[in-house]
Amino acid sequence: MNVVIATHGKFAEGIKDSISMLIGYTKISSFCCFTDQIPDLESINNHLLELVSGGEDVIVFTDIMGGSVNTYMTNFIRNYENIHIIAGFNLPLILEIITSFDEGKDIKELVEECISKAKNSI
Repeated sequence: MNVVIATHGKFAEGIKDSISMLIGYTKISSFCCFTDQIPDLESINNHLLELVSGGEDVIVFTDIMGGSVNTYMTNFIRNYENIHIIAGFNLPLILEIITSFDEGKDIKELVEECISKAKNSI
């Protein structure tokens, strides 16, 4: 499973760094949108297409439901069954999904269970 974190500003890189430090998970891409790294949202396309073509599930986390990053990602993923998007994430949610992932489990069920657990941890 590949994880994509896409946020306004540098929040995505900080979350990626925390995940790497806490559990060592490396299949994470961070997109710090509207910065020097990602000045416009279209510059994400090539990387997303690479991830999708690998056949693995991809979970995209965006910072704000209905925000420009979330809207762009939602429109991009419409044509791909193996990409799933979650808006308004927190660090415990991403950690829960990564550590609970099992190839045999339905990804949509996993996401729903993990969201419920993350809500209860607030």
